[in-house]
Amino acid sequence: MGVGIASTEMTADEAAELARINGEALLAAPPGVRAVVLDWCADAIDAAISIAMVAPYSSPLERSLAILQADMGATALNSAQARHTGCLDVIRQTTASLGFAANYRGLAWSMGSRCLLKPMHDRVAAHSEALAETMLPQYDARTEFWPWLRGSMLSGALSSAVSSPLRLAGSMPLTLVHVDLRPLGSGMRPTGLGHLGALLQDRGGLVYTASRIVLLSMLHIALYRGAYFFVRDFAVDLLRAQTCNAHIAKLLSRNFAKATGVLAATCLTYPLDLIQTRLVLANSEPPSDTVERSRIGVRKCVASVVASEHGVLGLWRGLRARVLLLLLNVAARKIVQASY
Repeated sequence: MGVGIASTEMTADEAAELARINGEALLAAPPGVRAVVLDWCADAIDAAISIAMVAPYSSPLERSLAILQADMGATALNSAQARHTGCLDVIRQTTASLGFAANYRGLAWSMGSRCLLKPMHDRVAAHSEALAETMLPQYDARTEFWPWLRGSMLSGALSSAVSSPLRLAGSMPLTLVHVDLRPLGSGMRPTGLGHLGALLQDRGGLVYTASRIVLLSMLHIALYRGAYFFVRDFAVDLLRAQTCNAHIAKLLSRNFAKATGVLAATCLTYPLDLIQTRLVLANSEPPSDTVERSRIGVRKCVASVVASEHGVLGLWRGLRARVLLLLLNVAARKIVQASY
């Protein structure tokens, strides 16, 4: 006699009733809670639309950039063991070795983590920065630029220390997904989370790596803000000093100066992104019972890059792809915001 199995699928009427109950609970919630939930949903939808718009182009670039930063895909993707010359070369060799679909490995994790965690990360960062600013001296950006700039860098670093765990929850697994070069059918599922289990097994290595990435993130946001505001204000003053139409000068100072500041800050802080990628990979190997593993720190990662054939310039390897990804993401956000 067969054994009946209870169905776990929800009927349309049950789903409608559940939606009604959830909706009533949201409406009955305090205004502050309701605002947070609605803002989070709006931000998640914005992120989903923006990512979906550029995913066909950005996902292969993001994955190839991680492989290029790690400098570890040559022997796995190229039988000649020649180093990759750029992200397009990584994409080409991935297609030849693993198939075209492998270029999109990590896309599902990227979309899910960004839609769920990025709104929370941005909100926590904004609130923690506002709290930090209340504890720091206040300066006028026009008359006291340097003290104001130092305060902005410090408040950004403090907010990064608070919000970094949320960002790491999405970025560390995504890095491991991107650089997983095993073909499907070799013990790896299409999600590409093959190395995540090894990272979670080694709790000490996870804490060691995360703590150093948090410090790098604090340094990253401080340097980024310093470079951005310095270059932006310099460009604004330079443009407004030119003898041309006042409306044109204002338009240029509003857009061109900001773009120049973002580009300069991205170029300055890019090595920190590369070192963070290498830190995750260097400390994600499974622990061994016979051999005690030594932790790979920031200095060892930097030394390994500088000692390679690229030298100091190796710290900026993949910068062009990072700038291209930045342009794609900014364009997608502008289109989504303009459609509202």
